[in-house]
Amino acid sequence: TSNKSACWRQLTWKRCRLAVAALVVVGLISAACFALVSSTPGSSESTSGGDNFGSRPAPTGDFAKAVVPLIRRYVTKHYKDYGKGLVTLRHMKQYIVAKSNLGLSYDDLRDDR
Repeated sequence: TSNKSACWRQLTWKRCRLAVAALVVVGLISAACFALVSSTPGSSESTSGGDNFGSRPAPTGDFAKAVVPLIRRYVTKHYKDYGKGLVTLRHMKQYIVAKSNLGLSYDDLRDDR
């Protein structure tokens, strides 16, 4: 029986070491994933690049009041192309920038809040 218990202790120790090694590997992978997710590219750069929408207020009702008629007008003017699927969001954003007089750039319209 002492032979049997010694064998069991060895087997348990191997399993314990294997479990600890697996936990360490999972911990390292989790830490690496967290580091990749939390460090965004350009996070040390200034916010003038247009990517940091959190520093700007969300669009207001005034924005919607100005833009909805513009989009309706654009679709009406380009209805034939719109019906064929040739009008893209890019076209509409460019139209908004050109016609809205809201002082927006194309990059400002990337914010989809």
